[in-house]
Amino acid sequence: MKFTLISLLLLTLLSPTIQALTVQEAYNTIPHARTPYKQTLSTTTTNTAVYLQKLFTITDQAVIARVSGMRGAATATNYQAILQQLDQLKTPASATSAHTKIRNAIVTHQKYFQQNNKHQQPNKTQLRSLQKSSSRELISAYQSLMQSYKNESKHNKQAFYDHLCALDFL
Repeated sequence: MKFTLISLLLLTLLSPTIQALTVQEAYNTIPHARTPYKQTLSTTTTNTAVYLQKLFTITDQAVIARVSGMRGAATATNYQAILQQLDQLKTPASATSAHTKIRNAIVTHQKYFQQNNKHQQPNKTQLRSLQKSSSRELISAYQSLMQSYKNESKHNKQAFYDHLCALDFL
C-alpha cells in the first residue's frame, strides 16, 4: 500500500499534464518565440499601453491553457478565469475590434477542448472547424492591432504577432 501511495505521489509530481506550466514552458512546448509587450517602448497613450500590457499578460495565460489542453489537462476553470479577466479590462476604443476577436478565439479554444474531452472519439471535422475559426479570429485581431497602432514600436509589433500566433492552432 505504501509503495502505491508513493508511486502515485511521484507520478503526480512528475506528470507534465498535472503540473502548472510557466509562460515560457508553454511557449517552448508549442514551440514559438515569445516577445513580451513592453509598455515602456509603446508609442500609444499611457492608458492604451497599460491595456495592451494587461491584454498580453492574459493571452499568455491563454497559451498556457491551450498547451495544457493539448496535453489532456482539464482547462475549463482556466478558460473561465481568462475570459473573466478579459471582460474586466477597460478596453480603449482603438482596441475594441481586436479585443473582441481575441475573446472570440479564446471562447473557441474553450469549445474545442470541451468537445475534444467530451467524447472518446471527438468529431474531427468539428474540431478542425473550431481550429480554423479561432485562427481566422486571431489573424483578424492581429490585422486590427496593426491598423490601430501603426506607429507602435517595432518590438511591440513583434509582440502582437508572437502573442497571437502562439494562440493559433494552425
